[in-house]
Amino acid sequence: MKPGTILVVDNQAIDNGVCGSNMGLTLFGRGLRGFVSNQVCRDTDEMILTRIPVYQDPMLSPRGINQGRMWVESYNQPVVVGHVLVMPGDIIVADSDGVAVVPRAKAEQVAEIARWIFEDDEVTRGQIYDRIGKPRDWTMQGHTPPPPPSDKPLHPAPVWDKKK
Repeated sequence: MKPGTILVVDNQAIDNGVCGSNMGLTLFGRGLRGFVSNQVCRDTDEMILTRIPVYQDPMLSPRGINQGRMWVESYNQPVVVGHVLVMPGDIIVADSDGVAVVPRAKAEQVAEIARWIFEDDEVTRGQIYDRIGKPRDWTMQGHTPPPPPSDKPLHPAPVWDKKK
C-alpha cells in the first residue's frame, strides 16, 4: 500500500465489515489515509477517536465480521460505490458533508474551478461577517478577493469523462 492511499471498497456482503478498529489502525500505520464504501468498517466510534476517516452509509454500517467469509476479489480495479464509478488513481475528497470523486485526468481543471469557488465563498463570508459585526475567526484569515473568472476555455470534454 502506498502512503496516502484511500481504500475504496465495493462491499457486497450483508452485515460483514471488511475491518474493525484494529485493522484500521494497522493499515493507517502503513500509510492508509481513509476508507470509502457503502459498508466497510465496524467500530466506527473507535475509528473516529483515533482520527481514521471512514466514509460509509451509516444505515449500512456493518455490525460484525465473519472470519473467513470475506475475500479480496480484486484490487486496483474500477468499483461503484454510492452509485459512483471510482477508477484506480481517481482523487477522493471527503468531509462531513460527503465524498467527491474526481477523475485524475480532470484533477487540475477541477482544482482550479474549486479553488476559485472556495475563495469567492470566503470573500462573501468575510463580507457577511463584517456586515453583521462579527469578528472574523480562523476560517476567514488570510483570504483575499479571488481573481476574476478566467477567459481560458474549459476543456471540451466534461469533468466526468474518464478518458485520459
